[in-house]
Amino acid sequence: MRVAVWTFVLAGAVLRLWQYAGGASLWVDELAIARNLIDRPIQSLLTEPLAPVQVAPRGFLLLEKIIVNVCGPNDFAMRLLPLLASLASLVVFARLVLRVFV
Repeated sequence: MRVAVWTFVLAGAVLRLWQYAGGASLWVDELAIARNLIDRPIQSLLTEPLAPVQVAPRGFLLLEKIIVNVCGPNDFAMRLLPLLASLASLVVFARLVLRVFV
């Protein structure tokens, strides 16, 4: 069972990385958040409402702003945090499955 679970994790990671490498354009709601991340300073992101009527967790905005400042304002940088979170969630879920079912 362990081999099967980790095989699925590996397959999921490969598929997720393949999707990320495909470089799809940002969607409208992602573009609205991206515009806020690019145009506003960190303090404004964390203390004022986002324009145009967007909502996001402050921790997410802080980490995204750091990534955009380090990597530059591009689609890959904007999607790096969600990519890392999705890869981490695969590992966490696999460990949970193994703990509960094995």
